[in-house]
Amino acid sequence: MWEELATLSASFWIQTFRSQTYSKLRFYSNIVSCTKEAYYQGYHSASRVVLHMHVNAYGHPGVLK
Repeated sequence: MWEELATLSASFWIQTFRSQTYSKLRFYSNIVSCTKEAYYQGYHSASRVVLHMHVNAYGHPGVLK
């Protein structure tokens, strides 16, 4: 009886640890993907602004759509 209880509790804790680890990993990977997305969006908008300023400064209309 005690061995069964010990096995059950061990498997319960292993399952709990696995699910918590999985949810933590998923949480951090979501953060990383959102951060990368925001970084790329910011990079593209900044490069677009720089290109727009460059185009305006040198007076080439129609280059930037």
